[in-house]
Amino acid sequence: MLHGSTMGMNGVYFHMGTPFFYSMWQPVEHKGTPARVYPTYFSLLFMAQALSNITDPYILPLAAATQDSDLALYGIHSKAPSADSKPEKVFILNLAYLPASSTSAVKPSKSVDVSATFVKRVNVTRLSGPGSDSISGATLAGQSFDSGKAQGEKGGDGRGNGNAAEQRGCDY
Repeated sequence: MLHGSTMGMNGVYFHMGTPFFYSMWQPVEHKGTPARVYPTYFSLLFMAQALSNITDPYILPLAAATQDSDLALYGIHSKAPSADSKPEKVFILNLAYLPASSTSAVKPSKSVDVSATFVKRVNVTRLSGPGSDSISGATLAGQSFDSGKAQGEKGGDGRGNGNAAEQRGCDY
């Protein structure tokens, strides 16, 4: 959705079905599987939070702060940006696929220098989970949504200091 918006896409159609993995959720028990949310649900929560408080978002890809092809960076502006404007919000997406079935004790970690993007302070909100295809255990800003309802205390994880933001685990 972020990439599409940078190319002028102004809408998205989401197909839903029970119990299809590409749906956002399964609202009812179906053939022994409980009602639950799927990975797309988490990404839409993240997008909703990122676009909140911005009436007419303008999304641009950011010059790579890294040469890592697994990372995509986008800036969100509240209006068409000027040459010297800074984005109000930034997405750092770790596109590396990590299956939920991975048995590796160490999950991949990425570091990104965002010092040229921000002024002084950074609030970091992470969407993180056990794997890219996880249907449970993902969190957004410290809250889980396995049942579709927020569980836990919402808050940033405080890793940003204006110079670097660090991603650990499987961050989306």
